[in-house]
Amino acid sequence: MSSAAQARTATPSLRRRVTAAVLGVVAVLLVLVVVLVDVLLGARLESDLDSRLRDRVVQAQQLIAAGATPEELVTGLSGQQIRIKVSTADGEVMGDPGLNAPGTPPPAGRPDRGPGGDRTDDPSRPPSAPVPAGRPPVPPDTGSRTVTLDAGGGATVELVADASDVAQVRNGLRAVLAGSVLLTLLVALGAVSFVVRTALRPLDRMTALAGRITAGERDARLRPDRPHTDLGTAAAAMDGMLDALTDAERRSREEAERTRVFLADAAHELRTPLSGITAVAETLERSGPDADPARRTRRLELLLGETRRAG
Repeated sequence: MSSAAQARTATPSLRRRVTAAVLGVVAVLLVLVVVLVDVLLGARLESDLDSRLRDRVVQAQQLIAAGATPEELVTGLSGQQIRIKVSTADGEVMGDPGLNAPGTPPPAGRPDRGPGGDRTDDPSRPPSAPVPAGRPPVPPDTGSRTVTLDAGGGATVELVADASDVAQVRNGLRAVLAGSVLLTLLVALGAVSFVVRTALRPLDRMTALAGRITAGERDARLRPDRPHTDLGTAAAAMDGMLDALTDAERRSREEAERTRVFLADAAHELRTPLSGITAVAETLERSGPDADPARRTRRLELLLGETRRAG
């Protein structure tokens, strides 16, 4: 790798890096909030479901102690996400048909009864008519709680706190929260982009100033009003650098001017003796060897003097 490539400075986009960093932090915080809300709401819904189940267990024990019939148990205990099935000693099953074991037909001669003890095979009801006040025959959710009570005489009461509604509420909430997170990130993207663009305007002014100085406006400066801030320190450092460059340029021009004057003076000082030397040499050349020796000697002395002067 060449030295020029090694000296090259990485210049990523500051706006993109700041925007991405802020959005990353916001996204992490939103995810944490969503998880916290989901956990707390789920715990609250499950706690409420358990509380309703405990209340129904107490109510069922009271009804059993009072000698309530299976129909009265089904009617009094069903509802509010609590499903009930009463099985008598002779195999009759009443209550929620979804609580029957999969593939288990009702006992022969003893049809299932819906909530309230209504027979589901009532000839007066059309075959396709739903069971009044009943549930569709679907099994309970896997997270449901089940309590089985002994009703005496071989009968059992099965109470199931169905968690399917809790799962449905949590899934709906998760969908709403996911949409809210996406919408919040989009709004945050626009807001952060605007804020970052506004915050980095001093850098745009520095860039514009560099362009003006390059165009020839050497006295242009940033002159920050708060030189102790981050951008103020950078602006002050840039002004100091520009002052040093301007002074160096001025000194360079002064040195160049002094050199030009020196060369002009030297050329002027050399021009006179060189002209004399040229003139004397031309005269000696024209006089030839037959010239007066005294005059020739005088001219040679003049030539020597001009030469020394040039030296």
